[in-house]
Amino acid sequence: MAIQNQSVLARFFDVLDGMVEGDPVDLLSEDFEFEMVFPGVGGPPDERVSGGKEDFRRFMESLYARGRERHPINPERRHYIHTLTFVDGLELMVGKAVGGRRQGTLVAAAEEDQEGKLRRYVVVMSSVEFPVPPH
Repeated sequence: MAIQNQSVLARFFDVLDGMVEGDPVDLLSEDFEFEMVFPGVGGPPDERVSGGKEDFRRFMESLYARGRERHPINPERRHYIHTLTFVDGLELMVGKAVGGRRQGTLVAAAEEDQEGKLRRYVVVMSSVEFPVPPH
């Protein structure tokens, strides 16, 4: 497996947040699989989105249709990585999402393919907060 200079999650979040120009779907492998679970704490119902590359494309298009900027002029960081480790070809991450429709702790696992594209991605959001480790 090719080793990338930056984690696949960090690259993915950079594009999602508009910190780096591009379409997040372009970072996905053709056999991409994902599942994202967001809590509805104190508001909307829980949300679960899963599927393949085209399902993720539709999810992103639904966000753009609700007003999210496709290519923000003044991007804001929304996804923060606090702890990241690599184990047996997987990236495991604890971080935080802020400034979006849903906010909270993120726990994620990701796998990249030989070309450095995101092949598998699972993320769960929680209202349980973890202390930010010192860097």
